[in-house]
Amino acid sequence: MLGLGLVQHDGNASGMEEHDMATAQDYDFALLPPAWKPMEIEGRSFWLEMPFYENYQALFERAGVADEPFVTHGALRVHWDVMERPESELYQALLALPNPVILRSGYHHFEEGTRHVDESVYQRFVADFGDRFLGVHGIHERMGALEWGWPMDQVLEEIRTKTGIEVAPPATAAEAYEVMRAQYANVSQRPFFKVYGTTASPVDHFLMELGIGLSACEVGPWIPCASMQFAASRGASRQYGVPWGTVTAGWGKGIVGDSHCAFNHLWPGGRTTRDTLGYMDEGPHGGTSYSLQKRLLYTAFMAGANLHAHESDCLYMGGTPHTSRTLQSAFVANYDHRTIETVDPLVRVLRDKPHHLSPIGEMYRDFYNRVASVRDRGTPYTPVALLFHRHHGTAFAYSSDTILNAKVPYGPGDYMTRAMINTIWPWESQPITSWGNTEARVLVAGPHGDLFDILTEDASLETLQSYRVLVLTGPVEIDAVLSAKLKDYVANGGVLVANVMQLNEHLDAAFFGAKLEEGAIEAGHVYSHGREAAMQKPDSFTIRKARLTDGEALVWSEGEVPVCIRARRGAGESLLCLVPWAMAPNGENALLRWFQELVGQLLRRVNPVQVDGSVQYLINRTPRSWVVTLVNNAGVEKPPAKMANIDHEKDADVMVRVLDEARGAPIDKAVEWLTGAPMDLSKDGSLVLGVPAGDLRIVEFFTGE
Repeated sequence: MLGLGLVQHDGNASGMEEHDMATAQDYDFALLPPAWKPMEIEGRSFWLEMPFYENYQALFERAGVADEPFVTHGALRVHWDVMERPESELYQALLALPNPVILRSGYHHFEEGTRHVDESVYQRFVADFGDRFLGVHGIHERMGALEWGWPMDQVLEEIRTKTGIEVAPPATAAEAYEVMRAQYANVSQRPFFKVYGTTASPVDHFLMELGIGLSACEVGPWIPCASMQFAASRGASRQYGVPWGTVTAGWGKGIVGDSHCAFNHLWPGGRTTRDTLGYMDEGPHGGTSYSLQKRLLYTAFMAGANLHAHESDCLYMGGTPHTSRTLQSAFVANYDHRTIETVDPLVRVLRDKPHHLSPIGEMYRDFYNRVASVRDRGTPYTPVALLFHRHHGTAFAYSSDTILNAKVPYGPGDYMTRAMINTIWPWESQPITSWGNTEARVLVAGPHGDLFDILTEDASLETLQSYRVLVLTGPVEIDAVLSAKLKDYVANGGVLVANVMQLNEHLDAAFFGAKLEEGAIEAGHVYSHGREAAMQKPDSFTIRKARLTDGEALVWSEGEVPVCIRARRGAGESLLCLVPWAMAPNGENALLRWFQELVGQLLRRVNPVQVDGSVQYLINRTPRSWVVTLVNNAGVEKPPAKMANIDHEKDADVMVRVLDEARGAPIDKAVEWLTGAPMDLSKDGSLVLGVPAGDLRIVEFFTGE
């Protein structure tokens, strides 16, 4: 059981001390819920997605890497029309291989031809490939951003024309999701298809509810807060039992400063320039920085993703044997990036072009050979769940104050959701460069590490009980079914954190040891245990009036007015914040700082690792080790059409220690994965290591047998 104790301070200050708190020994850190273990696809929990088009394989062969494990061990992406060509060499080659197979059809929605695929043709393919078949892929970004690139009247007309479904322009979040439900039927086209979809918005729960076979989140420089995306995808996977993946976007500010610039390493000059399509940077310096791409690749893996793809590698440019679209490659270059700058420009263009692994190809090869294929990443450790509304509508890549980018404005509860995200992963406070580069907002160091999953109201009691702390976030709708699950969750030992604005007749203040009264009180300072604290910029905030019954005030204001109440229920605890939505009163897009600290105290009681240093961190558990990923997101500046500048003044020295109560047995050694070097442990089991700016380190702490 968790106990909490706070001290007096002003309403928007931090610095609480802890009192009357149970120790971490109350938890058995070695016992992880089975549902947390990453799902397996064909005997493995992780696959790199690789293009397997006929003409693309020739690129790997010319570069001499066709037999590299990161290529041959991948999940193979081919054009959907192979279904209709069972006698083709490609079909037969796929049958002879053990790899998972993905059918690619279009980009934002399936190609028109798939609308006419006979079901018997599809079912023959499914029968031939069985569980190896991961789905038909081709609804990228149309889910979670209803008006991105398409005005609503055009979206609705397309839905009516192609599906016959009549939907009205949405005015509420629920209506926006009904449009998305119809849009899913529109873009996926055939109800019998197993669909693999990607989205830049955290709507995985809804897609899995609709029956999607695999959901992947797009992450990259125009999609802020990748860790939140991972938390939503992983939480949805654990909630619905469906695998999840990630897609790294190669987009970034280009040589003319627009926002539609990726990179293609197949360019005669071996330099970054604009291609004939007018929007694609080509060459070694285009698109997203290598630093960010590396950090996204490794953090996605450690976060538990089952599949990873690279958007700039023939994912959307075609690459089918029946089109004349330009072939695009992130992995293979027609120059040696190590020597190209020393080659005469005229020779670059006129020579017979050699083929080599690009810097991205080398990155993925090294990742697979040094980490993914030889290391046990174990289970991502995420003891806290944020419970969102099933129609939360978060779509930060497109809009921070409208639901699904559909002109449906946020309500106060939606701003609490945004503030909670920004408190845990403070992306909005990160800078945007003068030329509009947003890479600093993608991966950020939060105060509590990446120890969170995102669930929705539809999660089962079994899923809820996988988490030690459950925080109701935003305008959740509590009905009789959810109320019963929440009460059972607490009775069985969970800690529930709720806000007064979330209460109703199904879950009222009595469960939290109080009775609500009419009216509200303005206050500026909060107290706990009579301790005095320095006053800092007191801001007034509103407290809903309540009278204690069998609960106790953890926090109160002047006149002993309760601000946060705790009640012990069964083996667990329920906590209720009486400040509506717990929002900071000064316009910050964040929660009240004393509420942040309260959540922080809960986190410290379930965190097995101490990390001191300005880095992002993830924690994984294996049968005999703890694995800590340390990510230094500082010091990277990526100008258009140039290599990123790395400021090594931002290198970080980080202390890491597995807490005694989480070890189970003494730590007998530690190894850093990327270098393979053993680490020097101090007597208390801690170590200090340097994490270069824009890079990461992964340390595995082994316990004795």
